[in-house]
Amino acid sequence: MAYRTISMLVCLAAFLLHVAVAEEVEEDKASPSSVAIALTLLGSVSFMMILYYFTNHPDEDMKKYTYDVISQTISIFCAVLMFQACNDLTEYFFGLEESPIWFQLLIDICQLIFWYVILQVSLAVISGALDEYGFTPKNIESADLNSQCFAVLLAHMTGFASINAFGTMQQLAIFRCNWWMSALVVPIAMQILFAVERFTARVREHIMLADDGEKDDYEELWDESTAEAEDDIMGLTVSFLSVQSIKYGICGFLANQEGVEPWDVLSKHGFGQSFSLYSMAVIFAVGTIVFYLRVPANTKEGKEELDMHEELEGNAEEEARQRRIEVARQVLGMSYAWANFYAVKWYMASFTLVQHDRMLLAVLLAMLLSFSSFALIRCLDWLADLDFTPQEIDAAIVFFIKAIGVLVGFSWEQCFDEATACLSSVVRFPHTTKTALAVFCGLIIVPAWRIYILPMARQEGWKFGFVISADDGEKWAQIIQDNKFKKMVQTVHKTSMEKHRESMAVKGYRRTKTMEVIDSIKNVAQAHGARMSCVGSDVAQAEFGALQTEYEQLPSDEVEELKLKYQMLEKTLAAALASYQSHMEKMHSMMSKMAGKLPDDGQFP
Repeated sequence: MAYRTISMLVCLAAFLLHVAVAEEVEEDKASPSSVAIALTLLGSVSFMMILYYFTNHPDEDMKKYTYDVISQTISIFCAVLMFQACNDLTEYFFGLEESPIWFQLLIDICQLIFWYVILQVSLAVISGALDEYGFTPKNIESADLNSQCFAVLLAHMTGFASINAFGTMQQLAIFRCNWWMSALVVPIAMQILFAVERFTARVREHIMLADDGEKDDYEELWDESTAEAEDDIMGLTVSFLSVQSIKYGICGFLANQEGVEPWDVLSKHGFGQSFSLYSMAVIFAVGTIVFYLRVPANTKEGKEELDMHEELEGNAEEEARQRRIEVARQVLGMSYAWANFYAVKWYMASFTLVQHDRMLLAVLLAMLLSFSSFALIRCLDWLADLDFTPQEIDAAIVFFIKAIGVLVGFSWEQCFDEATACLSSVVRFPHTTKTALAVFCGLIIVPAWRIYILPMARQEGWKFGFVISADDGEKWAQIIQDNKFKKMVQTVHKTSMEKHRESMAVKGYRRTKTMEVIDSIKNVAQAHGARMSCVGSDVAQAEFGALQTEYEQLPSDEVEELKLKYQMLEKTLAAALASYQSHMEKMHSMMSKMAGKLPDDGQFP
C-alpha cells in the first residue's frame, strides 16, 4: 500500500514538473503565489502521510532512518531560524549592510566566538559536569538526552555562524578574484577550527581533572557531546565553503556568504552547469563510501575495536587522528548534500512556472528532494539488507543514508529561511518579526522536538513506536492491567510454546539418529579390539570427534551421505589398530631382550 501511494505521488510530481515546463495557452491562470500555496498544501499533507507510512514501516531500519531525518530536519530548521534572528539583529544594530567588508568580517568572527563559548558552557551545565556548582541533572539518562538535544541545536547554530564568518572571508577582494583563490579559505577555516578544538579540549581536560583528578560519567558525557558538536561545526563549514568554490568554478559567479545568488544569475545556469554540479555531488557520494571503507575510524559504533588496543588509550595524537577521520567523513557527506541541493536548485530555477518567485522555488525544491531522498533511502536500505553485501558495505551505506538525511534538512532549512524572509518583507518591523519567529520556535517547536521526537530517534523509540522509560510507571501499570494486553500476552506465550515444542521435537529426532550412528561407530571400534583412548593415532581421534560434532549439527536426511565417512573411519581404526599391534610386538621383543640382561635380583645396577 505504501509503495502504491509513493508511486502515485511520484506521478503527481512528474505531472507538476511537466506543467512547469509546458507552454500555457489558457488566458486565465493562477498566480505564482496561488501555485505556491496549492503546492504547499498538497505537498505538506502528502509528505506527512508518507512519514506515517515510513514511521510504521515493517522494516525497523526504515523506521529508524525516518525518525533520524525528521529529527535532523527540525533541528536544522530551529537552529537556522534562531541564528538568523540573532544575526539580523546584529546586522541592524551595527549597520553591517552599509559597512566595509572587513568590518562585517570582524563582527561575524565575534559572533562565531560568542556561539562557540555558549556551546561549551551550555553543554557543561546541561551534562552535569559542573555539579559542584549546583548544576546536577536528574540522572545520567536525562543528562544524556538533554546533552544530545542542545549539542545538536547549538552545533548547527554555531556551524551556521562559522559559515557566515568564513563565507564573508570569501567575499574579500583577495579571495573572490577567482575560484581557486576562494578555495584557499577552506584550509584556512580548517586550521582555525582545528586550533580552536585543540584549545577547548585542553580547557575541558583541565576543568574535568581539577576537582578530584578523575573523569566521572557526567564529565565524560560533556567531553563526548562537545567533541561531536565541534565535528559537526567543522563538517558544515568546510563542506559549504568547498561547494561555494566549486559553484564559482562552474558558473563564474561567487554567491554571497549565505549561498544566495541574484535571480538573473540563478535562472541562467541551465542544464549544462546543473549537470556539472550534480556530477560533483555524485563524486562526493562515491568518495564518502570509498573513504568510509578505506579509512576506518574508531567511532562510537566501533569503540570495542579501540578497547582492544589499550596502548591507544590516553594517546592525544591518536584521538586527534580519529577525530580528523570522522570530520573528513562528515565533510564528504555534507558536501554531497550541498552539491546535490544547489544542482537541483539551479535546474529548477529555469522553469517557467517559478517566474522569479523564490518562495515557490523553495517549496518545489524541498518537496522534490524530500520525496526523492526517501525513495533513495528505501533502495539503499534494501541493498544493505541483502545477504551477499559484506558488513563493511552495509556500514558505509548506513553512513551515506545519514548524508541523505542532511540533504532533506538543508532543503527544508532553505525553505523556512525563505519563508521568514517573505514574511518579514511585508511587515512594518521586519527585525521584530524575525525575532518573534525565533522566540516562537524556542518556546513551541524546540520543546516538542526534545520531548516527543528526539527520544524516538535516539532512545530506540522507533523500534516499538514508543520510548521505554522507567519514569512512566503509572502508564505501564495501566497497560499491564488492560484486558487487551493480557490477551496479547497469552497469545504470544501460546505461539512461543508451540514453536518451542516443534523445535524440541526436531532436535529430539536428530539426537536419536545421532546416538544410533555413534553407537554403531563404537561397536566398530570394539570389534577391532581397540578403544580410542588406546589407539596411537591422533588423526583418528580428531576425525572421530569432528565427525561426531558434525553429525549432531546435520539433519537426518543426510545420514546416508555420511556412511562413506564411517567406512573410512573404520579403515582408519583398523590401520591404527594394526600399527598399535605392531608397535606392541616390538615392545615385547625389546623387553624380552632386556630381561636376559637383568641381574638375579631383577633390578638394574
